[in-house]
Amino acid sequence: VVFCRPGGGGGGSVMCDEVHPKREWAAADYTDARSALAGLYAKRVAALEKHSLYNDYVAAPLYESEVKAKPQVLLVGQYSTGKTTFLQYLLGGVDFPGMHVGPEPTTDGFMAICGGDTTRLVPGTTATADNNSPYAGLTTFGAAFLQRFGVSEVSTKECPLLGDIAFVDTPGILAGAKQKERSYDFLEAVRWFADKADQILLLFDGHKVDISDEFKEVILALQPHDDKVRLVLNKADLVTTEELMHCYGGVMWFLGKVFKTPEVKRCYTSSFWDQELKNPELQRFMEAERSKLLHDLAVLPEGALNRKVNDFVRRLRHGRAHMLTLDYLRRNTPLMGKQVAMERMREELGLYSSRIAKESGVPLSDFIDVATYEQYWAKHGDVDFASLPAASDKLRAAWDDIIERCTPHLLNHFKSEMGFQETAADRMALAKKKGYLLKQASTSRTKWQKRYFVLDNSELSYYGTQEDAAQSVEPKGTMILESCTATAAIELEHSYAIKLVTADRNYFLAADSAEDMSAWLKSFQAVSSPDDDTRELVRKMQEMNAAAGAGSSTAFKG
Repeated sequence: VVFCRPGGGGGGSVMCDEVHPKREWAAADYTDARSALAGLYAKRVAALEKHSLYNDYVAAPLYESEVKAKPQVLLVGQYSTGKTTFLQYLLGGVDFPGMHVGPEPTTDGFMAICGGDTTRLVPGTTATADNNSPYAGLTTFGAAFLQRFGVSEVSTKECPLLGDIAFVDTPGILAGAKQKERSYDFLEAVRWFADKADQILLLFDGHKVDISDEFKEVILALQPHDDKVRLVLNKADLVTTEELMHCYGGVMWFLGKVFKTPEVKRCYTSSFWDQELKNPELQRFMEAERSKLLHDLAVLPEGALNRKVNDFVRRLRHGRAHMLTLDYLRRNTPLMGKQVAMERMREELGLYSSRIAKESGVPLSDFIDVATYEQYWAKHGDVDFASLPAASDKLRAAWDDIIERCTPHLLNHFKSEMGFQETAADRMALAKKKGYLLKQASTSRTKWQKRYFVLDNSELSYYGTQEDAAQSVEPKGTMILESCTATAAIELEHSYAIKLVTADRNYFLAADSAEDMSAWLKSFQAVSSPDDDTRELVRKMQEMNAAAGAGSSTAFKG
């Protein structure tokens, strides 16, 4: 499995995970949900995105390091709204390398603030050169951007919060031509960070709520991630209570026109710095707002995995809808009058999305905002719709399989990691299982034999057929699993293979699907490394087996 660096000459560098590249993807091959997500993307999704030009139109390829990154909080606001001082307040007053505070635009680049063993400032070119960095994908923005990007590492001993969360400080958004004169695509950079962020904090100055056209553009760019957006009305103690209400109402009125959701955005209203609050009338309220914000940030890591999965599923659904959209444009581009037809389709793309959704059965909410396509076409000039990639039945089936089978399978396999508690009854039910598995022949590593296996608590037996087991024929082999270790055999080329490690030797079995592999592996692990409830059940059943004269061995007999 490879994760390729997007862009770059000569195909870029790669990094590989430990799973055999020829194995079909299965959640049980991975030790945690994030690794399984990264593996699913590399084995199944990356090629589909590349074919459908998703990485050109919508989002860059995913890095494994991005999937496994700590939760990130993106700070966005106009210049002199107090973003850097606000960030310093969140860090408990700790100064971080590269920090500049002042009434003028002081932060002239993007700065990621994260935890480390020591306190240091890492230049952008160095920070993005490592594929294990969550910022490796920023190389696509070029050298001009990397000169305006850095990673500020702060010792987690000084600031424990950075051991769980990273922050990204952005340049203050300027008004007029100055915002357009940056040497890199500022909006695209904001979109990249917003896509990776777990939470986006929009900062407003409580005593000068003037929203420039450039800031409006940035807020519109954040619209696809409106569920992550929270508001901060900073410097709120510098105005009277009446003025503050007017400011709050103005911000909410404006944002209500941008974010098309019925829910009101959470707004933290206070002054976030180390000075005393100057409005005694609202002191208790503003102190409570400070505490609420700090609490919400502290619990952010708890839901990080669920947000990561939600973002991944949304990306999958967008990818499928994007493929269908380009295919529709391709199929409806005539040979004669092509230019006129393409102009019409560009103008009416929103209407076509409804038509495609109805024809394909894909929910309309899965389709990407028309503005994304308009921005791409404006940037890349004339695009010949007739040359857009086709969506074959095979490709559609591949997307459907990933969305409808692979993702639910991943969630089910890592149920406990996702926060779903398994009951004692669920765990004890794992101690009994029956079904066909392939067993690697003892005489040949390439030869696999189909056998019917019966797991009865810690005793595993196998038969030639299901009928043999039903008729109580002597099993071909029996072993006790209580002292063995069951893992995914990721070193084998054979898909869905499981390894049983005993004191005598290793045994290799293989299921016929990812779901079946997951079920068998969980059962093996439940009886080989049981919790207290399962262990007690196994003990009682073993006593019953012993009374009936059953043997005990850690190796297959027979």
